[in-house]
Amino acid sequence: MPEGHTLHRLAADHDQRFGGRPVRAASPQGKFAASAALLDGAVLEGAEAHGKH
Repeated sequence: MPEGHTLHRLAADHDQRFGGRPVRAASPQGKFAASAALLDGAVLEGAEAHGKH
């Protein structure tokens, strides 16, 4: 289980690198194709961690 500071750092990294950019989602085996289609092309508004400090 990662520590809180690790989760907050990862969230900040994701927010900086991917925030404001479109998401690519796929279901290679097809099991989650409908859900992936809902996400594919959507813009990631941001990432943040909640909890543990």
